Amino acid sequence: MTVSQLKQTLKRFARPLLGPLLFRLNRPLMVIEPRLQHLENELRSSSATTDRLKQECSRSQRTIDDLTKVWLRVRNDMSGIDNRLTHLSDIEERLQARLDAAIATAVEKRLEMVANGSAQPIDGLRQDMARRSAQVDDTLRYLLDRVEFVRREMMYELSYGAGRNARPGAVSDDVVAKVLAPDKVERAKAAGNFKVNLGCGHIAMPEYVNVDAREVPGVDVVADVGGLPFDKGSVDEVFSSHLVEHFPQEELRRRLLPHWRSMLKPGGRLRAIVPDGEAMLNGVAAGSYSFDDFREVLFGSQDYNGDFHFNLLTPESLKKLVEEAGFGQVEVPVRGRRNGQCFEFELSAIRLGSADQHQ
Repeated sequence: MTVSQLKQTLKRFARPLLGPLLFRLNRPLMVIEPRLQHLENELRSSSATTDRLKQECSRSQRTIDDLTKVWLRVRNDMSGIDNRLTHLSDIEERLQARLDAAIATAVEKRLEMVANGSAQPIDGLRQDMARRSAQVDDTLRYLLDRVEFVRREMMYELSYGAGRNARPGAVSDDVVAKVLAPDKVERAKAAGNFKVNLGCGHIAMPEYVNVDAREVPGVDVVADVGGLPFDKGSVDEVFSSHLVEHFPQEELRRRLLPHWRSMLKPGGRLRAIVPDGEAMLNGVAAGSYSFDDFREVLFGSQDYNGDFHFNLLTPESLKKLVEEAGFGQVEVPVRGRRNGQCFEFELSAIRLGSADQHQ
């Protein structure tokens, strides 16, 4: 028997014996392998979770730092308010002392005049007391206005003093400015027709540079609308449709309108389409406008983060805010226009001031 034949014989006899043995030896490996794969996936998931926890801790630390700054600022403000209240208390005491002295003098004078027969006692005293009472009312109203002013300043600092709203144009931490269509921006600048459409969402306008905080189709620039990545005094028109109602009144007054004005060239135009609070309230009162529609327009659809309304405006109230921000030639060409569920108005204004007056 040759060597080759011997090998074939051994294989023929060994295969039936070794096959089951090899299967039994391989079976634990077949069971263990999926478990090892599962453990590997778990380890990868744990690593990703750890990275997320590290990021959350980092954000939390920044929040704690911001809150610490706010607390220190508030403590200083409270100290200033205490001093002002003490000053107001002194003023009140002095006013009361002057009022008491004035009343005593007036009464004495009236009694003297009555004794001399040169005046009508009751009518004269009534007129004098009414005049002095009006003066006291005016003084108290002034003091209350000052206290309210201090309160509003403190609340604004608490809400916007640290973080994205620390100054006009500050960019939100969670929105990284990014120019997606730089060629379009440069062409618009070169043509002298640089118009931006703020908060465009999914409704992009081809003749505008479309800006939104979300990177959705049609958006040319991703940015916070209070931190536009453009040069000051470079924009010909700032346009927004159903945007300003998404911001609190003080943020609109102190941050957004001044920032948009600074972006515009002298003579540049601000255009805004806004839900018309006056028309909607009139419609609800007359029964011609659905309360459900009014409620949704008032508070927003709330379909995603940011789809909430913080403000209700009328043509007159927005006109006043725009004028305070340094705009002129304010016009409201459209009022009470029906647009789906809401009524809206359109406002147009011109940036006043010279080229070197940027806020």
